[in-house]
Amino acid sequence: MMYVKMLACIFALSCSVMANAANQGTGKVRITFLENWVSGSGLYIKTDQSTKTNPAGCSNVSSYHLPSESSDLSRSILISAYIAGKPVKLAIYGDGCSVNRPQIVAVGFED
Repeated sequence: MMYVKMLACIFALSCSVMANAANQGTGKVRITFLENWVSGSGLYIKTDQSTKTNPAGCSNVSSYHLPSESSDLSRSILISAYIAGKPVKLAIYGDGCSVNRPQIVAVGFED
């Protein structure tokens, strides 16, 4: 009986994990706008995409958001790419929004 309960718990947990939306990549994009409010370290990012990647269905798709708790390295990559005019790839969080915008969870250079 204990074995059946354990299997039921494992099945329930795996179903809840599978129900969450997956992160989604933007493909190669160029940053066209980068903004930081002096009251925090989060970044608002606009790209050259005609349709924003929005797996979580956020209500505001005017820009992506990199939350203030993100790493300094992620912030540095985005700023460097913007200054150099180089494309980046972004991973957008599939299970929630940040200030009602699609949330950036990973960044990378690709040329």
